[in-house]
Amino acid sequence: MSTQVKEIRRLCWNGSVNVQVVLDQSLSLEGLSVEERTLLFKLNRNSYIMCYFDGIIAKFSNLIKNKEFAKQTGKWGFSLTDHQDSPLPWNYPLGVLFDTYSEHVKKYEANMIQTFNLKLVHNDIVTFKNFLPLYDGLKQVRLYWMHQWKQACYIMHGSAKRVMSLTVQEVDLFWEACFNGISENYEKTSTKIVNYSKRIPLRICSPTQIMQPVCTSETVLRKLLLQELNAECETVIIQGVEISTLHLVRDLYTRFASFDGFLYIILI
Repeated sequence: MSTQVKEIRRLCWNGSVNVQVVLDQSLSLEGLSVEERTLLFKLNRNSYIMCYFDGIIAKFSNLIKNKEFAKQTGKWGFSLTDHQDSPLPWNYPLGVLFDTYSEHVKKYEANMIQTFNLKLVHNDIVTFKNFLPLYDGLKQVRLYWMHQWKQACYIMHGSAKRVMSLTVQEVDLFWEACFNGISENYEKTSTKIVNYSKRIPLRICSPTQIMQPVCTSETVLRKLLLQELNAECETVIIQGVEISTLHLVRDLYTRFASFDGFLYIILI
């Protein structure tokens, strides 16, 4: 891996998202203003938002009127602030969700502080359609993340053998590297899985759909998007960066792959 690629990977790994979370008014103590029900967080782009859920709930604990709600982890979730009936799918990387759904991405201005505005909700109030509930906390998050790597490995090599052959200790270190932001340990294990891949695990995202096309490593991204969308796309967003579609997907994957083994292409 060249010095340039390593630097890009480092910048992606250290990327963060400013997240503003508002506690739904129906869940809070009486008489609290929006400002009093709002907290700001700086969270890692390469993570699931539910990795931070316990900490976020703890910050709001003194504002929640029904303390029993705080114990019902499977019924909590986040929605887009202005669209309460649109739950945020926790099972995609936080940076991908921000790039896909945040209006600031579409209206970017130089030197503007970008914030992902979310509402903390409970599904006794909001119906979560097509939403993966989280009933087993971080254990479930980890199992889901590992399943993504098995799927990515199968796409790359035709089997999940490289993931399945990792030792328990290697898997533990791999997860801890993602959860705690230790890029060196992450790269060490992911390289064992990714090396010499013939196909690229890739997802194309928009606010209305997520596609997962079959893609060989030598495909030019613009050609792939033309095949899938029947439309010309000159630029896309990957890891928060506007990127030309004239690159090989192999090169984009090497530089911008997410922590779950997939490359996410955000349409703009």
